[in-house]
Amino acid sequence: RDMLSNARRRELAIHLRDTASAATGTHKFLYRGRCMNPVLQDEDQLLVKKVPPEELRFGDIIVYRSKNQYLVHRFLYRNLRADDTVEIIAKADRFLKRDCPFDCDRLVGKVRSITRGRKKENPTKQSRLFKHK
Repeated sequence: RDMLSNARRRELAIHLRDTASAATGTHKFLYRGRCMNPVLQDEDQLLVKKVPPEELRFGDIIVYRSKNQYLVHRFLYRNLRADDTVEIIAKADRFLKRDCPFDCDRLVGKVRSITRGRKKENPTKQSRLFKHK
């Protein structure tokens, strides 16, 4: 019986998700964590749409691949490297330090909607986002 490591299982899950969503450019994620509180809370459902990096604007909530996991953080800016490739810089809301820059090919997309329970919101309407109790 072949035993897969947890890291390999995550790798395979990422590959399957990417393959299944490639046709529509839309991904669904169940958010886990606290680094984006109060805007995102554990078990929020995210609808993520693939967008070119040029369409990202400061403050957009994005999803990208980092090693064997997906990260959901806030887009800060794009940076042109010396070799003319573009890298993206993002950060979690709850941390002061920004993430390490990453290549555009690791960008999954921009969060287009957040569903919490029965309530669905557009994350670009910052003033109307979920009230934290």
